[in-house]
Amino acid sequence: MVGYRTPTQVRELHSEFAIRPEAAQKQEIVRMQKVNDAWPRYLVIWVIFGVAGLVLRLFFKADFLQGLGIALVFFSGVILMVDGFAERRARVYANALRDHSVPSPNP
Repeated sequence: MVGYRTPTQVRELHSEFAIRPEAAQKQEIVRMQKVNDAWPRYLVIWVIFGVAGLVLRLFFKADFLQGLGIALVFFSGVILMVDGFAERRARVYANALRDHSVPSPNP
């Protein structure tokens, strides 16, 4: 998952925002731009997995290939659903980063 942050990464991000908020914001905007730019490629990959699964399930008689096809369709469906939610959350987060300036520590 491209947009996932480990607990350690979240702590580091909070520390960076506490120490150098403007630099942390810029760095996070760059990271989120990369994350958001990657979504279309992942969408294509998951759709290809799903279509390949359908082809295996519908056009082959071997039990193994039909089972693999079912697994691919299931896998791509679950990942498409999870990534769909993640993409919407990532875009909201990236927009919030861009739209809200970090308050200066020295007023």
